[in-house]
Amino acid sequence: MRIVMCCLAMMVFAACATVDTVATTEPESPLTCAVDADCTVKNVGNCCGEFLQCVHVAHTPDPAGVRATCLREGRSSVCGSADISGCQCVDGQCTPRNATSIQ
Repeated sequence: MRIVMCCLAMMVFAACATVDTVATTEPESPLTCAVDADCTVKNVGNCCGEFLQCVHVAHTPDPAGVRATCLREGRSSVCGSADISGCQCVDGQCTPRNATSIQ
């Protein structure tokens, strides 16, 4: 959970907020949702590289930006991410459905 929170904090500070071609506006939070269809698995990145997470379909993650921030600030993180088979909206937040342990 601590890793996820760190990644979310990095995304907030390092992510590029651009409008997705499918959605008209990007959500306030990358995890905000109203229904399951609002959520999808995307590579949000972390200091090690690829990090898969359930986020809003209109969210545009910037894994390269996250990695650049990590290099610039000399930070590191645990490598790997859970194998997420799908996402669901629970209490207004995108969450993994049937995720397995970190690979």
